[in-house]
Formats: sequence, C-alpha cells, structure tokens
Amino acid sequence: MTSLAHLLEHGIGKQKDEALAVQWYRLAAEVGYARAMNCLGVCYFRGTGVDKDYGEAVQWYRKAAELGNPNAQNNLGICFEEGKGVVRDLILAKTWYKAASDAHHASGTNNLGFMLLVEENYVEALKLFYLAWALGSGDAAFNIGTLYESGCKDAEGVFVERNIDMAIRWYEDAAEKVCFTSFNGEVDLRLLKDSTKAQLRLATLLTTLPHPQPQHIYLAVTQLNKACEAGNADAFNLLGKLQQLGIGTENHEPDLVSAYENFCRGAIQGNMHCLYNLALCFEGGLGISKDQDKAMMLMEEVINYDLSSILKQLHVYKGGKAGT
Repeated sequence: MTSLAHLLEHGIGKQKDEALAVQWYRLAAEVGYARAMNCLGVCYFRGTGVDKDYGEAVQWYRKAAELGNPNAQNNLGICFEEGKGVVRDLILAKTWYKAASDAHHASGTNNLGFMLLVEENYVEALKLFYLAWALGSGDAAFNIGTLYESGCKDAEGVFVERNIDMAIRWYEDAAEKVCFTSFNGEVDLRLLKDSTKAQLRLATLLTTLPHPQPQHIYLAVTQLNKACEAGNADAFNLLGKLQQLGIGTENHEPDLVSAYENFCRGAIQGNMHCLYNLALCFEGGLGISKDQDKAMMLMEEVINYDLSSILKQLHVYKGGKAGT
C-alpha cells in the first residue's frame, strides 16, 4: 500500500494523484506501517493531497518515530526545532535528531551537528558533519565548508583554521550532491532539495577572492548556471551582475542584454535585488532601451518590498518576545 501511494504521489508509472496517494498512505498507516505514517506526516506538513496541517503532521511523525523510523525521528526533530505543530523545544529536537543519528540517518546526523555548532560545541559538531557527509549529506559538506571559510575557535582557542582552499573543496562537494531520496528510500523534510545553496555560496566565494584566477571564474559561472537552471533567483542576480562587469563572459566583455534578461527572471520571482538591478537597467539603458517611468515604477516596488520586509521582521521579533 505504501509503495502504491508513493507511485501515485510522484506520478511514477501511473497518473499522478496526490489525494489518492494520501488515502493509501492512511490505510497503511492505520494498520501500523511506520513508513506510511511518516509519509502521511510529510503530506500534511507540505500540504500534498491534503490541507497543510503541522499539528496533524506531528501526530503521524510521533507515531512513526516511536516505532523507530529514522526519517520520522528526524522530521519530528525539525518540528520541535522550528516550532511547527508543537511548542518549540530544542532539547526534544536534539533528542529526536540523536535517535535518527544513532540509526545512521544522514540528515538527522547533520541536523544534530548543526545544533551543536550553534552551541559552539565545535568538536562534536565537526565529528557529526563528517559522519553525515560520509552518509551522503550535501548539507554536511556545506557546513564543513562554512567552518573552513570563517574559521572557528572555542574557549580553548582556535579549533579550525580559516582555509579558503578547503572551503572551496567542501562547497564543491556540496554543490555536486543532489539527494532525491532518504533513508531506505523514504521521504524526509531536509534531504529532498537541490544543491543551489552550495552552488551560490561557492560562486560568491570564488568571485570575491582578492585575486580570482581564470579557473575560479569558470567554476563560479558554471555553478551559477546550474543554480539558474534550477530557478534560483539569487543566482540570476549574481550572474547578471557578473555579466554586466564582463566577468566570465565571452571575450571578457560586458554582456548587458544577458544581464538584463537574468534580472528579469529573478524579478519575476519577486527577488528584491533583481528588481533593483532591473530598475537600474531601465534608468541607464543597460541592455534595454531607457525608460524612466519603468525605472521609477520598479524602484517604488523595491521600496515597498523593503518596507514590507522590515515590518514582517518587527512582527516576528514582537511575537518572539511575547512567547518567552
């Protein structure tokens, strides 16, 4: 039943039918299949085939987690860490991540390491990141890269020396990892994602080196193009800025038309930086005919977008204080 539901949910060999998939997941979950319980929880968490309901998701995650399902243990940890469907509880989040990690769950191991990193327990965090990487976690490789990029020290002194070459190596590894499945082929919340975060970070690092070499620029543009193919708005923005400067372009000449087109792609997604750069294109006639009215209209959108963002942050801060 669970396998049939999986095929229906993803349209594999059958017509995609998410609502019917949920029915089959529920049938299997109600007779005690932990894998189905976790998958049903994911459907409620994402709103796949049912209305999104974090509380209902948590209930199914908990049932599966208590039966020893590592994906559910990791997903339940995420809910406790983020306060979705439950009161935020970092101790319980760590408890469930630890349970998933003990079962050699890549994402759970990485998530536990990240919580220890926040606590500045660098020794244990790095151990867990290496273990998670060995288990196939691209996020763990990314986290190792950030440690090498910035360096870190605990109360006893420097633990990881800043090493940009090592950071690049780990970001490259993370950028090449794309995970489509999780433990035993099941679904977990943080492993089903692309590697655009690492691709973008790698490109940013390479293009901001004091003296970037041609191979650095080539690698940066290659990674940005991959992120753009995945539709990442920030990648459209950074690639557009490089094209305006003639970095990584043919004959090292500015490519204003391509830059304008990339800003448009990012702006369609509502990316503020792309909207701003698009306004500058219309204002200065960069890759497009000058149009002061369009430039002004876009700039007003940027101003309103920024104000809305600030108000949202103030609301979040107010809510956070009220809850303590």
